[in-house]
Amino acid sequence: MKKYICCFLVLVSLISCSDFLEEDPKGKIGISYLTTEQGMNDLVNSVYGSSRSVIQYLCDLGEMGTDLWTYAGSGEKDLTWYNTNQLPSKGYIKDFWSYLYESINNINFALSNINSIPFSNANKQRVMIGELHFFRAWYYYYIVETWGEGAHYTVDALPIGTYTTIGVQKHISDFYKLILSDIDVAMENLPEPAEVTEYGRVHIAAAKALKSRVLLALAGYDDYAGQSVLSDLADNRYASVKDVYQEVLTLSEDLIENYNFRLLENLDDIFDVYNERNDEIIFAVQFTTNTAFNTGLSSDNQTYPHKYWVSPHTKSAVDLSLVPDSRGHTCMYGREWMRNMPTRWYLSRFGKYDKRFASTFVWAWCKLKSDDDVSINYLNPSKVTVKCDTILVRLPYSYEGDRNLKTYVINDINDMYDEEGFPKPNGRSCYNTLKKFLDPTRLAPKDEKSYKDVIMFRLGEIYLNAAEAAWRMGDNGTSAYYIRSLRERAIVAGYEDKLAVNESDIDLDFILDERALEMGGEFIRWFDLKRTRKLVERTLKYNPDARSAADGNLYGNGQLSDIHYVRPIPQYEMDNIMNKDEFVQNPGYPSK
Repeated sequence: MKKYICCFLVLVSLISCSDFLEEDPKGKIGISYLTTEQGMNDLVNSVYGSSRSVIQYLCDLGEMGTDLWTYAGSGEKDLTWYNTNQLPSKGYIKDFWSYLYESINNINFALSNINSIPFSNANKQRVMIGELHFFRAWYYYYIVETWGEGAHYTVDALPIGTYTTIGVQKHISDFYKLILSDIDVAMENLPEPAEVTEYGRVHIAAAKALKSRVLLALAGYDDYAGQSVLSDLADNRYASVKDVYQEVLTLSEDLIENYNFRLLENLDDIFDVYNERNDEIIFAVQFTTNTAFNTGLSSDNQTYPHKYWVSPHTKSAVDLSLVPDSRGHTCMYGREWMRNMPTRWYLSRFGKYDKRFASTFVWAWCKLKSDDDVSINYLNPSKVTVKCDTILVRLPYSYEGDRNLKTYVINDINDMYDEEGFPKPNGRSCYNTLKKFLDPTRLAPKDEKSYKDVIMFRLGEIYLNAAEAAWRMGDNGTSAYYIRSLRERAIVAGYEDKLAVNESDIDLDFILDERALEMGGEFIRWFDLKRTRKLVERTLKYNPDARSAADGNLYGNGQLSDIHYVRPIPQYEMDNIMNKDEFVQNPGYPSK
């Protein structure tokens, strides 16, 4: 897996302290180097490196506590329960905040100095400016959507060796003014995809994809949450929310029609580790087998998506009996961690004639010759050229046949979940593995490191954005067209009627269902439910682990309510700020 971007060891600890975190500076690199062309080049490259650390926290904060995902045997319960009193002290919330703001401070430092540096190539300087504005917009999107008006706002770089404990909280519109301005600057300065010579760098199409996602989130405040954010923007482009949806549709149509991106015929191929430069990917965070360059802000320089969703497959959910000829940790089927598992509703939503189930989850395990057997791509049945011996299947429906007649172990949905949708005790460890992040190229079965790129924007999402925007503008015909186009590759031949889409089918729940079927596990679900104001309704309906005891949850401590449309400010930050009267915890969360 050859990579084309190497992120140098110019990390946040080398150039500044956190923008909103008291730390001791550890680095030796000073302004004299960073304010040279080479130093600025290394600093911009380090911003790409920081994205590697940011995305690992999206495995939890972008997906968990939704209608799609609940906690597995060793998973994080408080995210699904929305345990209000515990969440402010959780490390993943603190670290997500810290890494985002450390990255923001790096970017602010670069933007405050880059125009004063003499560059040998003016175009190179222009592109770097575009890259910096892209990443700041992207990170501030996560910041404002995660913490809302409780987030810290800054565009000023801190001097090296200093830190601030003065928090600044602003209105949602202030964050979106900056985000939209940054995206506009990025689009003015970034090259077209065909002009990018180093694969993995952002380009104008990535900025358009980001803007498409950002505008849907922006529209949600006025359209679903009843907040007048658009009027506060004072932006003549958006006289009404309809104008926002029109731009989403225009951007989406541009990406679909005027670029060389295309929908792949097989969803498996999008996430195939041996096919990382494919035509559906708009932007992916890069990793490399040269671990010296897999640097980010994370101290251990590892990436975790490959193991978050992995179920053990050595035991049966029926009675925990051993699956004959099975192996534990393997390169092919992943490093077992039992953290995140699908809800019953999510598994059952696909149906028997939607190929996206088999492209999203491992449902059949083969007998491996060794722990690191990757000689046959068992994860993608369409690519298997040598028949393998099946040892286990886990089905998203009830199996009515005689299991004794089969040579392999069968787990059906009723073995893994009860009728209410609660995972059974055995089901917490025996479930379907999400396969989108599995990396058979890891060096050893227990290897914590993955070298697989992580896709952040792809064309499938753009089709869904177009469908949603068209529907919000009252054009169900165009909306149905984009969903039908996306479903073509998902239909089992001969059953086209089972996945037919009519104009009358289109509503918000239908669109959210479709986004689940297409994009489950791709770090966006929590944000989709938040922006459409469906987080509470759909999570309580389809994820019983999130319910309270009063609503029939005898196993947990569900507290989900409207206060959870934003995450809590990390308690660590609240403990260290000096202006406690002005900088306050998000409503409903404890403030010590």
